[in-house]
Amino acid sequence: MMINFLRRRQMNKKNSEKGVALLMAIFAMTLLTTIAVEVQYGTQIESLSASQGLNKLRAYYAAKAGVEMSLFRILIYKKALAQFGKDLGPNASMLDKIWQMPLPWPLPIPKDAMGTTKDEVNKVLKESIFDGKYMTSIENESSKIDINELGSKSKNMREATQVKILNIFKERVKGEDKWAQDHQGYDFEKLVNNIVDWVDEDTVSLNSGDENSLYSEIKDVTDLPPNQPFKTLQELHMVAGMEDNLFNILVPNITVYGSKAINVNQAPKEVLMSLDPLIEKETADKIIERRNDELKGGPFLDEKDFFSFLEGLGLRTTTLKEKNIPLEFDSVINFRVTSTGNYSNMSRKIVAIVYDFDRVKDRLKDILTKEKGTGQPPPVPSPGQPNPPAAGQPPQPASPTDPDKKSTVPKGRPQVVYWFEN
Repeated sequence: MMINFLRRRQMNKKNSEKGVALLMAIFAMTLLTTIAVEVQYGTQIESLSASQGLNKLRAYYAAKAGVEMSLFRILIYKKALAQFGKDLGPNASMLDKIWQMPLPWPLPIPKDAMGTTKDEVNKVLKESIFDGKYMTSIENESSKIDINELGSKSKNMREATQVKILNIFKERVKGEDKWAQDHQGYDFEKLVNNIVDWVDEDTVSLNSGDENSLYSEIKDVTDLPPNQPFKTLQELHMVAGMEDNLFNILVPNITVYGSKAINVNQAPKEVLMSLDPLIEKETADKIIERRNDELKGGPFLDEKDFFSFLEGLGLRTTTLKEKNIPLEFDSVINFRVTSTGNYSNMSRKIVAIVYDFDRVKDRLKDILTKEKGTGQPPPVPSPGQPNPPAAGQPPQPASPTDPDKKSTVPKGRPQVVYWFEN
């Protein structure tokens, strides 16, 4: 009997040990499974992160490829204009198609394209080592209002720019009842004066008092306004009285990379309307219709052609002429390139500004010479450059029909002065 008891006790002990061993095995298995799942999850996260980082990098280079292609298009346009502009004469605007058309990659295949064409395009796409996508557009930056002209040494340019910016707000008040109601009683002239105070050289506010007093509430800042040109349009947000809705109205129509004149053949409707209160929406639409339709006259040749057209619509141009607003009718000088690259689910955007320093410098010199009328002899032109106007005489536009321009064929990559990546 004692022996049976001892045997049963020994068997119970063994069963107990087996249960503990089983529990330990289950615990170890659970621990190992948890570790394996965590490692796998971490690996997946790292792999996904690395994949997204790689896709983002590929999207960036796709956007950059679009920018480089756009710069190449601008160079081709300038070369074509220099070589064939004189021969084309008033029809030189046909060359604008080189840069105006948006350019996507891969190239879309029209639905009505021939089967052979589709096969050739698909073959090129298949053989290409570039597997990203981009969409690029090129805008005429010089057709916008240069806000830095509010601090110009030219009195005419300062006053004309001030009037043009003020007119943008006035036209919005006339054109949108709700917007006018929301801004009833708002002093837009005071806001424009604040913008002028930001860039002019003195410290006396056009609204009376010290310019700095408007920014006294900003801590640890004593040099506002800076009395210097705007470096970016975003800086406009810092001007006293500038609200987001007012900023959003101005931004599409202004720039800090202007050409010192308004290109009538390229300017958007709002900029055309800002030239004079008499140029309302209907008139601006007719101006755009005329310059875009060769059968109706095509692009305007010069100020005489433009003013004659306005007078033909029944508008008095006396006030506009007295303002001496610098107008241009020749080729585009400065460009804004926008390129959006895509790869998988990632997207990157690059904005670049192409700026022609030499053309802008010559134009500003002509404007100042005309305005001052000092009677000083004109400077000796450099080889290959057109003769500058005599003091007091209207400047000769640097048009594509100028024979001297034909010999100056641009070379190399266009000059980029602004580069923004997002």
